[in-house]
Amino acid sequence: MRKFYNFGINGKGVYIDDNDLLLIWYLFQQRLLTSKQLHQFANAHNTISYNTFRNKIWRWEKYDIVVSKNLTSKKRFGNEFNLYRIGKKGFYILRQHTKLDNEDVSEKLSSYFHMTNYDHHFATQQMALEMYLAFKKEGLNISVMRPAKFRDGIKLDQVNFLPDALLFKKREIVFVETDLATESISQLKEKVENYLTLAQILPTFKFYVVFGLIDDSFPTQRIFTNNGFKRLGNMKNIFMVRNDIHIGNIDFYVTHMKRTRAIAYNISQKIKSKKNDEVKVAINVLQNLNKKFNYSFHALDNSKVYMHDMQDYLFGDKVLKLKHKADKAEVNVIVIKIEEGNTKDLDKLYFLEHVMTNMLLKIHISKIIAVYSTKEQLMNDYIPYTWKNVLFVANSELITHFQEEPAFYVLNKSKSKVKFKNQGGELFV
Repeated sequence: MRKFYNFGINGKGVYIDDNDLLLIWYLFQQRLLTSKQLHQFANAHNTISYNTFRNKIWRWEKYDIVVSKNLTSKKRFGNEFNLYRIGKKGFYILRQHTKLDNEDVSEKLSSYFHMTNYDHHFATQQMALEMYLAFKKEGLNISVMRPAKFRDGIKLDQVNFLPDALLFKKREIVFVETDLATESISQLKEKVENYLTLAQILPTFKFYVVFGLIDDSFPTQRIFTNNGFKRLGNMKNIFMVRNDIHIGNIDFYVTHMKRTRAIAYNISQKIKSKKNDEVKVAINVLQNLNKKFNYSFHALDNSKVYMHDMQDYLFGDKVLKLKHKADKAEVNVIVIKIEEGNTKDLDKLYFLEHVMTNMLLKIHISKIIAVYSTKEQLMNDYIPYTWKNVLFVANSELITHFQEEPAFYVLNKSKSKVKFKNQGGELFV
């Protein structure tokens, strides 16, 4: 639908269609966006060049549909931004389509430009936007909501914190937490505790919490130097050796900002209840398709592997006895699915590596095989440890190169994943 709004003298004004209306609504929800963020949102719904979009926004500003402000760099470092908020006529348009109530209209528009930390706000908006567009691409009708509106809406005394951003689909809620490496680890732990409390109070909701560490994938007003892997590792360590993160209705993700869209894709598959058995796929390719994999498989029962006092949510997906096809030598391995950034998977891997290394299982385990869906996820998922007995593999690579010797990866001393090289030794020894 396309409607003309007369805002000027002599019948001058602008045409607003459904995509324009959605853009104005999104800007209202997010309060403040850069010109590039606005264009990214608009272009995802209806292809438009940046110059054409800039001309449209210029016309909108002329009639007070949006209002702009130029944010200069600090002390000649960093980047300049053109910022936009909704204008009075933008409110009028939304009211015409019953998208605003009286309380919303009473807000003071000028306050939108007053922020203590622009970098944090725009990094948050970029992550929220990347996730929103990823969900849209997967066919999910995801909505955005101001965090304060969610907090006030649930009316729980135990929940008095504000996430940085929030997206939702009915009872599936995605929270975004932006990390500039300025908060202490104890502050991050407190955030985790708050979300766990929320999940326990609202067991019929499903929550996904994404902690994104700012990186150089997004231009910032000032230069960030402490945004590397050490910080990311410290963030992931918060979730290790704690059983409460394994409750069923909440998942935590820790990642660099540039991987937000990939994390959103994984979350979208869960929202769609689409489950891929990555371990089953890997076993099938290795056993039935790859003729250069020199082992056959035999599944072992968990009761013969784990001690009776171990929690089953920390078990691997499969325990296999591998028999070498030539010399018949046998080794036992645990196979586990691992999802990029997912702290439950990392904690499970942490536990299994510990009990394997310290011989706390009923049988000897030689290796753990951690299976990723894609090589991209495998290479981008930072593991803050130097485990020697964990092998990483990606199903996308196994399937694409099933006629070649399967590629397994190990962690080197710098905690990077490098391809295992068979130099006269065997993979699972």
